[in-house]
Amino acid sequence: MPDYADIFVIGTGPSGMAAARTARMARPELSVTAIRREQSYVPCALPYALGGVIEVDSYLKNEGKLLSEIGITALQGEVRRILPRDKEVVLDGGSTFSYGKLIVATGAEPVRLPLPETSAENVFTLRTPADVRSILGLRRPHMRVSVVGGGYIGIEVACMMRLAGDEVALVEMMDRLMPRTLTPEFSKMAGEKMMEAGIAVHLGVGVKRFTTGNDGRVDGLVLADGACIPADLIIQAAGVRPRLALFEEAAIDTKPDGVVVDEMMRTSAPDIYACGDCTHFHCFVTHEPVQGKLATNGIFQGKAAALNAVGKNRAFEGFINACSTDIFGLCIGAVGVREEDAKAAGIETVSGTGASTDAYPMFKESHEVTVKLVFSRQAQQIIGGQVAGTSAVAERIDLIALAIRQKLKAADLVRLNHCAHPVQSGVPAHNPIIMAAEDALRKLVM
Repeated sequence: MPDYADIFVIGTGPSGMAAARTARMARPELSVTAIRREQSYVPCALPYALGGVIEVDSYLKNEGKLLSEIGITALQGEVRRILPRDKEVVLDGGSTFSYGKLIVATGAEPVRLPLPETSAENVFTLRTPADVRSILGLRRPHMRVSVVGGGYIGIEVACMMRLAGDEVALVEMMDRLMPRTLTPEFSKMAGEKMMEAGIAVHLGVGVKRFTTGNDGRVDGLVLADGACIPADLIIQAAGVRPRLALFEEAAIDTKPDGVVVDEMMRTSAPDIYACGDCTHFHCFVTHEPVQGKLATNGIFQGKAAALNAVGKNRAFEGFINACSTDIFGLCIGAVGVREEDAKAAGIETVSGTGASTDAYPMFKESHEVTVKLVFSRQAQQIIGGQVAGTSAVAERIDLIALAIRQKLKAADLVRLNHCAHPVQSGVPAHNPIIMAAEDALRKLVM
């Protein structure tokens, strides 16, 4: 007889870990087993080890302790096959494990450019602790580093390599940095800050090919516009794709961007749930399919999958995609949808902008904070927002995310109760979220 668990979880990244712990705490009488291929870690912390901001391997988790301390059985290994009809999984080595309910959180893997030279020893992706060690193992002082991809990871990698003293170029094929989340004016702020720090930013152009030296290493990039960038080290940050092999072999419905799940995180196979970066899901606002490969989304999905698997209902209603980054002290965040996203979904919008400071202006530590809010014209509900400043950006993004989740209107946000303190906020009359809502409300009532 194979081993058995009431709840069997594949993967212990943010989503799988949340699923395993939630299932155990919700129904302590049920047996929970989780299997991992490698030691868990905090993926969004990886770029900061490249710049020496954090210690190498400080992002590793002791998931064995985190699981075993609440009675979860932790296995090291890999699931090779899912057998939905038999309600079993086949592990490496050929042994089987039987389950009552299965939760799959296989995550995603980095996309590599479709160029043969991406296998060269000085061309990397950044997705795992092993990638960090490989990059640092090849580094020497004052290298020429090219980063391909201008999303959050690409920007953070570029900033950290520049902080470490390298000559850095970043290439993004779209017309702006963070093209999936930022509007042009906020993307421009990010680009200007990077260029001030000495990073060469190339927008609206892709990589045509790599050039190689006599030693077989890549020694440069040729861009689609003919420009040549010399490079000693290349880091690809061109996005990720879901790991779908287990689902596809088990004939579970998938899309190119993930396994298909409903709002209860159920797949097309009975008693099998999925969560995290391996899933295909929709936007909370537009209900259209959208990328949502963020740890926070994965944790929400993992909790929902677990609660539904143990008989307690919780729906996951869609990605709001709250995110932020830090570019040499300039923090930029975004949440929800932009005007262009709403327009593509047939939603007419009105936006408002507010600018204030993060401390009273007589303090030297006072810096500007800019907030942009997007509202649907018909419902007057908030559907998106962006924030730029030097402090409390993530906290403001969280507040806007809650407003989107609660479907608040511009008229609600102009009455936002808030605190004021000389060194912790702008002056009482100039809260930038209220100012942005007031700006939008004036346009809505015209």
